[in-house]
Amino acid sequence: MAAADTRVQMVDSEVVARVFDGEAIIINMANGKYYSMDRVGTLAWRLLTGGYSLKDTAVCLADRYGLDEARVALDVGNLADQLMNEGLVTPADGPSERAPEIDLAPAVGETYATPTLTGYSDMTDVLALDPPMPEALEEDPWPGPA
Repeated sequence: MAAADTRVQMVDSEVVARVFDGEAIIINMANGKYYSMDRVGTLAWRLLTGGYSLKDTAVCLADRYGLDEARVALDVGNLADQLMNEGLVTPADGPSERAPEIDLAPAVGETYATPTLTGYSDMTDVLALDPPMPEALEEDPWPGPA
């Protein structure tokens, strides 16, 4: 498992991600797999790729849901390992600034669930035939509301 002070960054040259209505959709264009994460996973994704260390992410989530930090830290560490194993993130090269726009206030009635990355490979053949070019997606990979 990665160290608590590890910061990660999205693999910009191969990965495109957007959040739609509380669900993170992530595409690895190198292998054609795509992924989704639920609300807790989406917040963890936004924190991790927004410059927060694994420890800082766990603290934010534990505070948000009123949970023990050690339990959440284990979940965040497992999620970060899974993201790295899937080639979606890599350890950050150096210190990074935190994204200021992340809302950490819990939604009414929202409860904690272990952040889960769900992978799909049903589009790998289609993407292999006509892969989208990352530079063509830089401005706005999916038009419409984020």
